[in-house]
Amino acid sequence: MSNLPPQPTSPGGPLDAARGVLRDALGGLGNLVQLLQSIRVGPKALAAVLPDVHASCAPLSAAVRELLSAVGKALPDAAPADALREFFEPRIQELERSLLRAMRGPINASSRLELERVVKRVYPELDAARELVDLLEDAVRGRNVRVSVIELLRQASAGERARPEEAIKVTLSVATATPELSVNPRVALVLFAIAANLVSGGNPQKHVRISAASRDSGECAVSFEAGDGDGERRSIVARVPIAPALACAEAAARACSARIERASDGSKLAIVWSSDASLRPNGLER
Repeated sequence: MSNLPPQPTSPGGPLDAARGVLRDALGGLGNLVQLLQSIRVGPKALAAVLPDVHASCAPLSAAVRELLSAVGKALPDAAPADALREFFEPRIQELERSLLRAMRGPINASSRLELERVVKRVYPELDAARELVDLLEDAVRGRNVRVSVIELLRQASAGERARPEEAIKVTLSVATATPELSVNPRVALVLFAIAANLVSGGNPQKHVRISAASRDSGECAVSFEAGDGDGERRSIVARVPIAPALACAEAAARACSARIERASDGSKLAIVWSSDASLRPNGLER
């Protein structure tokens, strides 16, 4: 498959600015994680960066509210966006309090370990939530293109080169007649990753079988099922499991003329696209 199409943007708009704040704040937090983990970085160097990271918390919270408010208005049901906002807020608040405590006292071994404990837990959760914000935005404002489902699945997964501790092992079953659909590639790629993670529980020790097939109804189903099997050996990066993932995936699928079918025990999940999936009108300011 060719490279993904660029997403339309309007530089300088309020949502574009909010996206920048979200990206930059999490980038700074990721850098702080690396500094805290490095034995070469002393207390003075840490003390110099904490105020900037702390100062980014309030704008980060405001950016999340602005983005998810816009997304919620564009979705038929705002509940997934609301749940995602409720996931962000307590973690941003906890981060803000932890940074403030570290700034008010000396950075010794004890305070550094406490800050590292909070930041190392909160950062991946916030980054996973950021991916869901992007997913919902792409679902309501992205463009559809005609693509091969199998090629999308190959792009969503890597070969066996991925680090074992970070990857879910998957087996990709390639049908002779590969279905093609008009889909939003960015949304589909994230949905595939979320599906594999939900079925495996984010556990790299578990295997997931993936297959794609056309149904008699004309629908196309991409199925994920726990267990090993024959086919291409590939891997999908393990995500941090967070509570809003399934609801956001279901909302994104609905916005793209698809639905998610999930077994009650979570061992099997299918993303089903309607036979007439087509380009939708834009639903979100860009």
